[in-house]
Amino acid sequence: MTSKIVVVGAGIIGATTALSLAEQGYQVSVIDQADSIAAGASGSNGAQLSYSYTDTMASPDMLRSLPKLLSGRDPAFRFSSEINRELMTWGTRFLRNCTQFRSDINTLSVLEIALRSRAIMHAWCRKYKFEFNHRSAGKLHLYEEQSGLDKARARVELKNASGSKQKILSRAQVFEIEPLLKHIEGDLVGAVYSPEDEVGDAAMFATAALKKATEISGGQVHLGVRLIDFIREGSSTRALKTSAGDIEADVVVLCAGFQTRSLASMLGVNLSILPVSGYSLTYSALDGTPDTSITDTSRKIVICRVGNKVRIAGMADMGLVTNKPPEVRIQTLIRSVQNRFPQAADYSGEANPWVGIRPMTPDSRPVIRQCGADNVYVNCGHGMLGWTLAAGTANILREQIQDKETQGLNLDRLRQMANQ
Repeated sequence: MTSKIVVVGAGIIGATTALSLAEQGYQVSVIDQADSIAAGASGSNGAQLSYSYTDTMASPDMLRSLPKLLSGRDPAFRFSSEINRELMTWGTRFLRNCTQFRSDINTLSVLEIALRSRAIMHAWCRKYKFEFNHRSAGKLHLYEEQSGLDKARARVELKNASGSKQKILSRAQVFEIEPLLKHIEGDLVGAVYSPEDEVGDAAMFATAALKKATEISGGQVHLGVRLIDFIREGSSTRALKTSAGDIEADVVVLCAGFQTRSLASMLGVNLSILPVSGYSLTYSALDGTPDTSITDTSRKIVICRVGNKVRIAGMADMGLVTNKPPEVRIQTLIRSVQNRFPQAADYSGEANPWVGIRPMTPDSRPVIRQCGADNVYVNCGHGMLGWTLAAGTANILREQIQDKETQGLNLDRLRQMANQ
């Protein structure tokens, strides 16, 4: 039986993967090149556990919007000025997934993972009593145009037939659920309401989950440790060559966000993952802060009360990798949220700007599979839904490792029988 597993990445995906594996009796250690847990895209993300909103980015509506996006007329989207081979390949695959059929299939596939993730998260919360400002807040996707709300109806019906519980609300019904939205600027025709969606601090959860995983398994978390190469032995990886020396492993799981692509390339695997930078602000909450999570579809902003703070997130800069949020993008986000939701937060305080680089696949479906060696796996490509899908993909990954192990045991038994 596999005894020692090394997870590369201490974000929310690595943390949930480590916990899921530790619960099955594996000794799990985690390495991350950053000096702290959840230092990447998990840090100050939108905080929304959007179990019902799994709509893919690639869709017919996105295809129709491309001329506007490519010309820079939508402030929420930007494309990297560096057009390279990787971006072109990713873009071609993205366009193939913009049909209604593929968009529906991909959305339902992600929904299945999200519903699994919710069940596992609830079980973990009951079992371990994790503290991460978790609550059931519900979620409102606001629409300014009736045509947009009408289009959303078909997707709601599709997902509800597969286990979701979304509702289409009128303007009056929106105000009944969240009266504080009467103060927003601009028109509002209605919303899609997801009553079972939740909120929570992903970084707090990742820290708690890794602590529990190492406590259960006897493993360790090694921060400030960079993966340099894989030490191969036949078709398997025997150990990892790192900046802190060699680390032996029976199984390796790559959960390093957008950087997983470069790590997988060391094994000759080309993952179709595009880095997408998004930004957030964190203010103090006020009496006028909505309790319900809000997504403004026209401005592509999310607002979420997390404890006594308000997390505001938005924008997508396709192909951009940066350690510091560009000032011009942060100012655009600040102006947008203050104009639209003037009473939602204490804007007089520090904005705490943040950038997170999300790993996006062309079909919005995460990559969970064996990768380039018999005992190396990858769990990445969650895009904007990393926090939402983390527990579910960790569970799927754990099942794959166990299935492979079972197949190996069965093969050994057959060999023993043949030699008798």
